[in-house]
Amino acid sequence: MAVGISESGIEGAREFPSTSWSVMAHARDPSSPGYARHVARLVELYWRPVYSVIRHGWSRTHDEAKDLTQEFFATVVFDRELLRTYSPERGSFRALLRTAIKHFMHDLARVAGARKRGGGAPVGSLDLTDAESVAAVPGADGMTPEQIFDLAWTQSVMSQATARLHEQLAAHGKATVFEAFRRYDLEGESDSATYAELGRSLGLSEQQVRHALMHARASFREAVTDVVRGYVDDPADLAAELDSLFGG
Repeated sequence: MAVGISESGIEGAREFPSTSWSVMAHARDPSSPGYARHVARLVELYWRPVYSVIRHGWSRTHDEAKDLTQEFFATVVFDRELLRTYSPERGSFRALLRTAIKHFMHDLARVAGARKRGGGAPVGSLDLTDAESVAAVPGADGMTPEQIFDLAWTQSVMSQATARLHEQLAAHGKATVFEAFRRYDLEGESDSATYAELGRSLGLSEQQVRHALMHARASFREAVTDVVRGYVDDPADLAAELDSLFGG
């Protein structure tokens, strides 16, 4: 089975279970209905932080990080016991994944490349052509691998939520609302432009800009919540992740 990873994410079906546990329960059983889609979903959720921590946390080249990301999913996540033995009682899958990457990289150093790369991988061949830019981690120098992983995960969540918001607003004919949010909140024009100045450039009144940003911010938080639900199952974990992401 081939899984394509690009800047827009996994190619293929987009209807997946809403929680990481349900995804993992199906992704670890090849006989499960929709097995291939659940494998694709699991890779979509986690490939960016895995690539980023290998690339920046372990000082590997882009090509090396691509190969090792492929190998990690193939051998550690799917071929070994990580996925099959995981249960929510053990803690978050993200935390387990962070530890697994550390062990994987230490093992790699010990065997000095003797391991066969990518054998029997259900994920197929990962197309990580855009990974260098998509999974970039500004300021990674001086961070621990665990910090890089968490920062890359945060960036991945925000990127997915932004894409969902853009798609949602465009579908309802509110592209200008997203443009105001993108420029003022995401790109930092709030540091140099007033609502009135932004409105003039977008053909909106100051009041319309105010309402547009209020609507976009509320919708963005909903989009982030939906994305995070793909990673966690427990309501308390969901609340903790959202507090962390929004500085609550």
